Amino acid sequence: MEILEKKSFIQQISPFDKLEQKVLDSLVKRLDIICINQNDIILSKEKNSKYLYFVIKGLVHELDGDDIIDIYHPKQYFSSSSLIENRVKYDFKAITQCICYILPKDIFLSFLYKYEELESYFFQSIAQKINTHISNERNQETLLFMSAKVQDAFLHKPIILDSSASIYDGVVAWGDDNNNALLVKNPSGELGIVTNSDIRKKAIIKKINFCEPLYEIANYNFFTIDSDEFLFIAQILMHKHNIKKLIVKKKKSPDVFALLDMNSIMSFFSSHTYTIDLEIEKAINVDDLKNASLQITNTIKLLFAQGIKIGYISEMISQLNDKLFYKLFELTAPKELKDKCAIIVMGSEGREEQILKTDQDNAIILSDDCDIDEKTLNDFTKQFTKNLCSFGYELCPGNIMLSNPFWCRKITDFKDLIELMVKRRSKEDLLNLAIFYDSKTVCGENAFLETLKEHLYSLTSKNASFCESFSLSALNFPTPLSMFDNLVLDKKEHNELDIKKGAIFPIVHGVRSLCMEKQIKEINTTKRLKEIASLNLFEADLVNELIEALDFLLSLRLKERLRKINGNEEANNYINPKFLGVLELDLLKDSFKIVNKFKRFLSRHYSHDILS
Repeated sequence: MEILEKKSFIQQISPFDKLEQKVLDSLVKRLDIICINQNDIILSKEKNSKYLYFVIKGLVHELDGDDIIDIYHPKQYFSSSSLIENRVKYDFKAITQCICYILPKDIFLSFLYKYEELESYFFQSIAQKINTHISNERNQETLLFMSAKVQDAFLHKPIILDSSASIYDGVVAWGDDNNNALLVKNPSGELGIVTNSDIRKKAIIKKINFCEPLYEIANYNFFTIDSDEFLFIAQILMHKHNIKKLIVKKKKSPDVFALLDMNSIMSFFSSHTYTIDLEIEKAINVDDLKNASLQITNTIKLLFAQGIKIGYISEMISQLNDKLFYKLFELTAPKELKDKCAIIVMGSEGREEQILKTDQDNAIILSDDCDIDEKTLNDFTKQFTKNLCSFGYELCPGNIMLSNPFWCRKITDFKDLIELMVKRRSKEDLLNLAIFYDSKTVCGENAFLETLKEHLYSLTSKNASFCESFSLSALNFPTPLSMFDNLVLDKKEHNELDIKKGAIFPIVHGVRSLCMEKQIKEINTTKRLKEIASLNLFEADLVNELIEALDFLLSLRLKERLRKINGNEEANNYINPKFLGVLELDLLKDSFKIVNKFKRFLSRHYSHDILS
């Protein structure tokens, strides 16, 4: 009877539930049971662990001094990493009287190395477990999408001509493959590319003699990609640089292998991002842009259903949104603004972490010599905001929009404003600086924004007092995880939890604060974390954990938002745990623990624990 009780208990705990029955039977026979008194130190840094502990009753804290690293309650185990690494990193304390099953170290390690189900699990970090979960959710269609290489798509055989070839020779060599391109060498041996567009714009329209050398109308600034690279990377590259062809090479070979065009990618993928991109490009009025914009949400649903990682979805959708802004500006901006301004997007959209359209966060920077009259400028900015609303971008509750004169200024005026906000440091000032810091130019003169950011860096560089004030809001919201390892739900919000305030914001703003301090110019949070890693501010493991936790949290939020959209509910930052699986709940708790670990670092780094 005792064996059956042990087995019933252990087989409820992952990853032991994956073991075959005979293996599980063998393991539980080696379990013993102990009682631990309240406040006893079970393991400490001075002792080696001799057992793997399974909590039957009670509560155990893993402690680093006074900081709680982790909490273990019934049907959880602890000290696995201590046994594997042969060292105890933290103290383990019985907070209440505890009853535990114990498995001797040599037995645990023998099972660990003998059975792959255990080995693959215990040698994963929290970050890897989160990543594994995301990977496991992908179906076969996803695997096709994500694993497809450039060489798997239809590639055009290269047509390479030497410098003696004329334009006429090129047209003849082209044949019937209109999607291909010509490669031609100039007299110095440099390789250039000639497309249909080059023939039409540079030769036919300009009435150039077809006997002229082909290399004179070639483009020598082209992009290449390796045949072994993922196909979706090629799609991102084409969108980013507004090109339709890539030269394909093979590793370790300087020779051209083939040409890849966007039609080949379109026939392979069904994400329709290129179709929307084409509609935006061909739009001749605002209504055309609106029709293209309203298709983006369905594209997001397709990409997410196919299991594409959240970072790649963000990048693809961000590029579409950027082109939407650019085209709207081109269609509606008065001529006085064309070369005299920069329109920027800020916050999550600036970081390329906004996927579904939410409220607007944008501004317009005017050159100091811009002489547009006030009425024309106001009419344009108000109509621009109104057009974005028709595209699905809601009005910003905080009025952080270019139609607000506060966010529509000349460069010198913006400099004065930034200087005032850095000195004054009101709650609103710090919020505005945080949003502005996460900004990028979507149309107009990027140098304007770079000038303002350099000014911000000059004011905050080595300004410890400002950095402390700026970073504090990362600690403003409690992590929705109780000391007993339970999720803390908001009863006013239908027993849901705010995943943005509780987890996403502390990561984003904590990382943003460190980058402001170190003058890191990267905008995207994941890319910022990779830059921070090189500074050795904290352990590399925490960097990886934060990257994977953020990816998981953003994926979870998108999943819940799409569920709510399908149910005609408000797509907000709240998630309902009852719609999560057991593993998702465990990973959500793990992510919250990573957030708490990061908060402890921020508190020490900026001396908030001392100040409080």
